[in-house]
Amino acid sequence: GCLSIGDMIDEVVDRQVKVVTIALGLDADPELEQLAIRTGGKSYFIDDSSGPGNINDAFSGSQTYQPGDVLGNTNTVVHQKDFTPVTAGDAVSGFYDIDASIGRDVTVQVEVKAKNTTVLNL
Repeated sequence: GCLSIGDMIDEVVDRQVKVVTIALGLDADPELEQLAIRTGGKSYFIDDSSGPGNINDAFSGSQTYQPGDVLGNTNTVVHQKDFTPVTAGDAVSGFYDIDASIGRDVTVQVEVKAKNTTVLNL
């Protein structure tokens, strides 16, 4: 038979390779997450119905694992969320987990385009 992801984890760990995995949908192999965890990488899960934003976040986030001399001083967008349409008086909120895997200076940028007074609480 074929080797499974679990069959190869120890060998990948021994070779000191960081693995970033992206699981697409509920039918994805659950060993993908273990592969990422055991190698010191990162694991992303993309729900089948989530749209293109989440997969773009996963691909962008995976770039944070590139060696520093390759990325240099480039900016990488790890997460972007657009709230549209928003009507006057509506509250908009979001939660963004910034963990140790980012490993570099983190900048949070909020851009608001509004015709009226806008209150921003961070």
